Amino acid sequence: MRLGLAASAVAFIATSLTWSPLRAAEAASAAPAAAPAAAAPAPTCGLRRVGQLDMTAIADGRFTVPLTLGERASTFMFDTGSGFRSVVPATVTSLGLQAVSGGEVVKDLPGRENIQNVVIPNVSIAGIKMPQVGFLVTPPRKGAENLPGIDGHAGLDMLSAFDLEMDFYEKKLGLFLQNHCPGQVVSWPTTAIVIVPFVFDSSNRINIPIKLDDVVMEAVLDTGVIDTTLDLDIAKESGANIPTDGMKKTGERDGRDAYERRYKLLAFDDIGVANPAITILQNKGGKKTAKTDTTGILAPITVGITTLKKLHIFVSISEQRLYITPGGPPPAGAAPAAVPAPAAAN
Repeated sequence: MRLGLAASAVAFIATSLTWSPLRAAEAASAAPAAAPAAAAPAPTCGLRRVGQLDMTAIADGRFTVPLTLGERASTFMFDTGSGFRSVVPATVTSLGLQAVSGGEVVKDLPGRENIQNVVIPNVSIAGIKMPQVGFLVTPPRKGAENLPGIDGHAGLDMLSAFDLEMDFYEKKLGLFLQNHCPGQVVSWPTTAIVIVPFVFDSSNRINIPIKLDDVVMEAVLDTGVIDTTLDLDIAKESGANIPTDGMKKTGERDGRDAYERRYKLLAFDDIGVANPAITILQNKGGKKTAKTDTTGILAPITVGITTLKKLHIFVSISEQRLYITPGGPPPAGAAPAAVPAPAAAN
């Protein structure tokens, strides 16, 4: 869904925009003629922030957030592409807890009954206490030897009780109550905004439509990966005709051929990133991909942190919409955008 932006207003080019603020709600009932006029009821669905996490950029460009496990200050990768919250075995040991196989935590993960899990009695996120939180216990991710001190990964399954404001420029992750007025979530100064509907796939990841040059595809938003990738096999199976001329092979990744190519534009409706370098993955020998998704959504694009950190995003889980504006410092003279309420989500 777009808000009055011309098709040329992409690549973070500020345009002159006119916004229509939400109309004030009318009084529920009229006062009797002889009585004094009743005051309009105070709004009950205003945006309320209940917490804020400082995000710390690590060497590869991704971000971590602080959590408290029991009395232990801990560091977690902010990972919207992670299907389930997890901790590493060393953290479990340091808490004096014992991991177990199977159990309640992994009952909804078919074929993964042997994965270990642990229930941590007290978890605190930005001062908000959460008792008895289950985590998968997984070894450090590949390449984690260069990221010491990471206790685990925190994904949207852990934060889904809140709506989220991801401000990568100021390195802040805001946590908001979900009972806000529809559409009234962008409180920061901006000159351009788009509203994009999203759905969750079977791995609790956000899937949205994007456009790579002139090709529309589904994409996953993943703050836990560095670069933006295009799965060429999935793209071909979905019928997307992606230009690949001029792509250069860079090696292999997870047993697949890896290439790189620059495209003209990666766009989220009328806001986009110009000249993005996209990593292209392709199965060896033309084999078909083995990836499946129970929702029927198979996203060819994974949008990594190198792209996402150029944006300022409000994730309204209650509305299933993303409110996206350009990232970076506030534009000179810009005022907070008054955003019309969107239509009801499907």
